[in-house]
Amino acid sequence: MKRRTFIRNSVAGAAFLSAFPYEALALEQKLYPHDRVKLGNTGIEMSRMAMGTGTHGFGGASNQTRQLGIKGVADLLRAGFDEGINFWETADQYGSHPHVGTALKKVEREKVVILTKTNSKTYEDVKKDLDRFRQELGTDYLDIILLHAITDPEWNQNMKGAMEALAEAKEEARVAIDVVEQHLEWHPDDVRALHLGAGSLIMLGQDERADEWLQRALQADPDDPIVLYNVACNYAIMGRVEGALDYLERVIENGTVSLDWMRNDSDLESLHGHPRYETLLAQVSN
Repeated sequence: MKRRTFIRNSVAGAAFLSAFPYEALALEQKLYPHDRVKLGNTGIEMSRMAMGTGTHGFGGASNQTRQLGIKGVADLLRAGFDEGINFWETADQYGSHPHVGTALKKVEREKVVILTKTNSKTYEDVKKDLDRFRQELGTDYLDIILLHAITDPEWNQNMKGAMEALAEAKEEARVAIDVVEQHLEWHPDDVRALHLGAGSLIMLGQDERADEWLQRALQADPDDPIVLYNVACNYAIMGRVEGALDYLERVIENGTVSLDWMRNDSDLESLHGHPRYETLLAQVSN
């Protein structure tokens, strides 16, 4: 291409770009990495951006694990968490489970969403992986599991066993709910069990049933500040902002709450910036 033609085409392209209606297509609300988003109807809520651990990840190592080591990666994840990034991505192929597990020791488990991946392709191997992953990460449960780097166009047929293993693991979460229900048959007013069970139901996308359990906790101890605060947190996770604010108001009326805790509790992220929430923070600070 001749220089004159190149310049003419470049000028034409620049004119087109400058005339493009960016403002008309822009979102009304600016998006941020720490924004909380929901994963479909799973009830899982995490930051819009994830902290990854697998740049050039292969053979059980990645740039992060090779260059930073366990403590370095753990510190990196914790730094992101302190800035509102609670979505952590790892994989067996990256060799970063111990690194993520070390970071988990410094935060509340339920405050973090962990995504990991398996390269296994059979039922037996995936079942073994799930047990090993939990051990390596130091956690009782995994939030999201992916089949890693699948390129087989017939994967849904050739990897039925792997999918069955993952489906069973999800069913085990439902079994955990059944265990809580059995406990509640003997101890119907155990508000801690009701709260924990409600959280599990939310993770399974069963918000309405979770609300029923939260209401049972309230009936058992309607004025307890801890019960009220836990209900507020679960409502905020479900995106029921006004209801969460209603219960937070009752917390302040019936007891005390730490300003720092209330301001930094990631369960309440969906309330941030709401005028009523800011008013409540001001009340607590006074």
